[in-house]
Amino acid sequence: MYITTNLGTGTSGYCDVWNKNGGSTPSSWHAKCDQRYLAPGAHYGGGNIDVDAFTFNDRGYYMTFSTRTWHAAGVWTKITDLQEAKCDDKNGVPECWIG
Repeated sequence: MYITTNLGTGTSGYCDVWNKNGGSTPSSWHAKCDQRYLAPGAHYGGGNIDVDAFTFNDRGYYMTFSTRTWHAAGVWTKITDLQEAKCDDKNGVPECWIG
């Protein structure tokens, strides 16, 4: 899994986001960002650390807000300041939701 804490203002790359405003409404955004690897089972964020978006660069994944949708590898999901994303591995496929 990869995360970013500076969506829209990064300096080392780009994140192709499918939901620019967060939530389940599709709205593409090719945003500047810095990508950070997050190992399986690891946690990042909370306190004064705000994770803005996440993806899986090596495989597609399911994301559930109100409905479950499939996103290809490298497509980023934006989460708002009030949201926390959680993901589990289901038979080799990441399943993510807002906790």
